Amino acid sequence: MLRFITNPWTSLICFIGGWLIVFDTMKRIYSASHHGEGTIYLYYLRDVLPAFGFALALTGLLFGGERLRKLFGFALIRFIGLISYSVYLWHLPMLNLCAKFPDAVASPLGQRFSFILVREFVATILLSTVLYCYRKTFFGTRSQTITVTYSLK
Repeated sequence: MLRFITNPWTSLICFIGGWLIVFDTMKRIYSASHHGEGTIYLYYLRDVLPAFGFALALTGLLFGGERLRKLFGFALIRFIGLISYSVYLWHLPMLNLCAKFPDAVASPLGQRFSFILVREFVATILLSTVLYCYRKTFFGTRSQTITVTYSLK
């Protein structure tokens, strides 16, 4: 089974297929929530299919060929990986903060989402980058080891 997955073409198919599952599920969830069709996606498959798609994409990336790994070796992609946890932690507070701007509240309803999203995205990326540089400067990048000793008496 592992030999099948380590084939570069199979891993590429897993990677692309996983992302297709994720995007198709998101499209169906959006369609079900706005048009009332396909309620099975809203209630039963909303969490399972994207998780399966991400797992399939990560499997394809993990066992993929050198070309697929080089795609994720670019400096920008690695930097996004370094700040991603900070982005995860700060995106909701930034979203709430950007939604309370007076010009965001005054904008028409159809434009409000994109207006808030652009500002929130820029603010979150900037804050995450500053916090990453702060952490790297003052706390260093060395890994710290903790030694635990047990004594049997």
